[in-house]
Amino acid sequence: MTLKGCLAEQCSQAGFCVEKKARMKLVECKSIGNLSGCCAMRGGSIVNAVDTLFISNKEWGVDVADGAQAEFQGCTISKCVRHCMRVQASAATIVGCIIERSQSTHGLQITRSSTVEITECKFVENSGKGVFVGTKAEVTMQECETRANGTGGCWVESGGNLNVLNSLSHDDTLGCGVSEPGSLLTCDRVNVIRSVTQGVLVLGGAKAELRDCVALECGGDGVAVVESGSELLMHSGRIENNSGMGVAVRNGANGVLHEVSSGGNREGGFGSCGQGSSLNAVGCVSSDVTPFVKQSGGRIDTKGGKQVDPVSGVVEARTGGLHRWKSVAERK
Repeated sequence: MTLKGCLAEQCSQAGFCVEKKARMKLVECKSIGNLSGCCAMRGGSIVNAVDTLFISNKEWGVDVADGAQAEFQGCTISKCVRHCMRVQASAATIVGCIIERSQSTHGLQITRSSTVEITECKFVENSGKGVFVGTKAEVTMQECETRANGTGGCWVESGGNLNVLNSLSHDDTLGCGVSEPGSLLTCDRVNVIRSVTQGVLVLGGAKAELRDCVALECGGDGVAVVESGSELLMHSGRIENNSGMGVAVRNGANGVLHEVSSGGNREGGFGSCGQGSSLNAVGCVSSDVTPFVKQSGGRIDTKGGKQVDPVSGVVEARTGGLHRWKSVAERK
């Protein structure tokens, strides 16, 4: 079935519904003020929506569940009371969509081993996370933007796997985060700017891999790794002008950095804080007033680092790694 230019409004159930191996294509349709904007249920059911609006629905804007398949292109899903879009135990492709202003939870929630590909989408001003990934879901995001989301841009937990490429998070409460053993966050060429708290947060035994990423002007640490079993691997990238540390490993966590640049961070460049915390920095560069911070038994191993005088810009190479830049008084 193909519907073009149709309106579903104020329905007590879904505006558009596909189930029992049926197929539906929506083109330039509108679903407004229904219980659910659109649902696809059970294996074999397929929904394809192009340039369609799902606005002010009372529960979900879009609900894809129980083995269904969905493809959304150029759609706007906005102002829904619960998630704007939910994908459970299903597969979905989302391209060029705007998912915004969920009133109580996340913009897009993906759970229960779902497989989802997201390209060139915007997640804006949702009450919870822009994108939430859980329960062993596999998600790829590329060339996307998250902005001003209430509890964070992207979040992974419960064994989920999120791969983010060429994307931007700005003015979110938290840029990107991952929690719980078995969960993995991978970021490649991701810029996180002006997060209210941390740019990237890794905790609860989860893992994160960052490559060529940037964390700027965040209200907390640029990158924070917290709790025993949590791990960070970071290759290159810039961590600058954050209110906390540039990269902070805390409370028994572990971090490995290769050729990361840090500067202008209020509490120091690279920090290891708490018994059992370990930070290994190889070939890193700091122009922070305090290049590294060790507190409460934390350990830092450095090799081949450079420090840059934050005033003069003079570079001093240290084969043993980073050292604290001496004050003007100490150098006299």
